[in-house]
Amino acid sequence: MKISRQQLTRLINEAASEPKAYTADQAGKSLGTIAAGPNAGTPFGQLVGESMLAGDFKKAASFAMDAMFIDDVWPEEQEALEEMLSSLGADGQPGDVAQVMADWLTDKRANPGGQKDHPSHPKWDTGS
Repeated sequence: MKISRQQLTRLINEAASEPKAYTADQAGKSLGTIAAGPNAGTPFGQLVGESMLAGDFKKAASFAMDAMFIDDVWPEEQEALEEMLSSLGADGQPGDVAQVMADWLTDKRANPGGQKDHPSHPKWDTGS
């Protein structure tokens, strides 16, 4: 089967324009990923859960983003994840944590570059 350059371009543009919805199953698999570094050998889900039990939702959000291999987020995005996790309470269940992560990631990916008009964006004053 041959595909023309025009067809390929159209397919790529369609795929890029549709925000990807993430599921709790996908996020749950990320929570099963084993951490490296000072927490080597510990699943990220356990680290998130322990942080939530300790009431440290900032650390829980950080571990959740690490599980999904996400870094360099806007402070507002991290704060949103912290708030979503804290809404579950200290004893949030793994399935609920996974759903929060999926919802947060879907929203983050649905609004890429949504912070471009934010004054903290490096090129805010230039309009580019």
